[in-house]
Amino acid sequence: MTKLPIIAEQHASRCIHLNAARGDDVCGAGVRIHEVVDKSVRPHAWPCWLDDPARSSPTCRMRRLPTAEETVAYVAQHEATMRARIGY
Repeated sequence: MTKLPIIAEQHASRCIHLNAARGDDVCGAGVRIHEVVDKSVRPHAWPCWLDDPARSSPTCRMRRLPTAEETVAYVAQHEATMRARIGY
């Protein structure tokens, strides 16, 4: 069974500029995403996150992972949003 990462692990391993979930061609730092993704492997290797440290990934000069403080703030906001949505 695959271990699902907790929200803090997910956030801490992704570049702060990543906005591909919205379908953008350019990240928040202005990098054209299709130019930095390695499509020669499956699944495609993105420099935007570090989900699999054993697998090499392409590099991006603009990648910046969140600080511990940014991750704590993100998790607090995420939890507050989820509580508001479920009425907790």
